[in-house]
Amino acid sequence: MGLDYETSGAKKSTASKMRSQTADQSGGTDSGDAREAWDRGFDESLDIEDGKTYDDVDASLKAGYMVHLDVWHAAMDAGCISGSGAYGHTIAIVPDHDGSGWLVGDPWCTNGYKRVSTSDLRNGAEEWGRRVYGAARAEPDYPPTGGPRDPIVLVIVARIVKRLMDLSYPGHERYIKQYPETSGAQPILYTRTHARALEGADMGPMFENSGAAIGQATVSIDGANLIGTADGQYHPIAKGIVRNVSAVVDIADGKYAGEVAYLVSIPGRSESGLLLADLADYVANPPSGGSNEERDAEWTAWLLDGAPGT
Repeated sequence: MGLDYETSGAKKSTASKMRSQTADQSGGTDSGDAREAWDRGFDESLDIEDGKTYDDVDASLKAGYMVHLDVWHAAMDAGCISGSGAYGHTIAIVPDHDGSGWLVGDPWCTNGYKRVSTSDLRNGAEEWGRRVYGAARAEPDYPPTGGPRDPIVLVIVARIVKRLMDLSYPGHERYIKQYPETSGAQPILYTRTHARALEGADMGPMFENSGAAIGQATVSIDGANLIGTADGQYHPIAKGIVRNVSAVVDIADGKYAGEVAYLVSIPGRSESGLLLADLADYVANPPSGGSNEERDAEWTAWLLDGAPGT
C-alpha cells in the first residue's frame, strides 16, 4: 500500500515479494526490514520514525505523508481484527480524513480500507509502544540514560519487535506482558513515505483572516510542507526555518477545514503558502509604540488582555 502511494501507482508489490527482498527471512519483520525491502527491491526510500510519538504521526498525515503504523491490534476497537488481536500488527494510514476518521489500509480488512478514528489509532500505537519499550527497558543491555530514539535503544527495540511478533500472531495468540503507562509522551513505532500533495487540496479559496496578531512561525518538525495558496501544491520546508507571518487564518473548507494555519511567503518564490499551526511554533509580535511610557502602557494592556495571538 505504501509503495503504491509513494510512486503514484507506478510500482506495486505483494507482501511475499516485498519480504523476499530482506536479508532476514525468519520471524517477524520490523521497520529496518521494511526499509531494506524498499531499497533493495524497488529503489525507493522509507523514513523510519521509531521512538517518536503519536502527535508526530498526526502531523505527518496532515503534511501529506502515508504512515505505516505499528499497533497492538486488540486496542483498536474500529480495526479489522483477526482472532483476539493480541499481537503486534502494521497498518497503513492514508492522509485522507473526514468526520469518521482517517482512511486506513489493513491486510485483515475485507475491502482493504476503512475509516478509523484518531483515538483508536493512538490507542493501538501507544499500547504496542508500551509493550515493546517496556520489554526493551527490561533487557540487560538497555542503556540507563538512553532516550527512545537513541541508536542503541532502537537496536534493542528492533530485537524486541521480532521476538514479540514471533511469539504472538493471528491464529497463534500468546501472552505478551503489559506495562503501566509512564510519565510523558509514549514512544511508538512507525515508518512513513515521502509527502505528496493530496487530491482536492487546492487551498486558493479555503481560508479567511482570523484577525490575529502578526508574528513569526518556526517550523517545529522534520518533513513539513507549505501548501501553496494558489494551486495547493506542497513545498518542503526544513525544521527550524523561521517565516514572518502575515496572517493567522482559519481554513474554511476542504480537507483541512477547521485547521488553523499561518500565511507566509514560500522561500525562493514570490507566492504565499499556508503552514499548518500543528507543524510550527508561533510567537505573535508585541504591540509597538512611541515613547517608553507609551510602550509600557501598551505592554501592560496587552498582557492584561491575555497576550492575544500567542
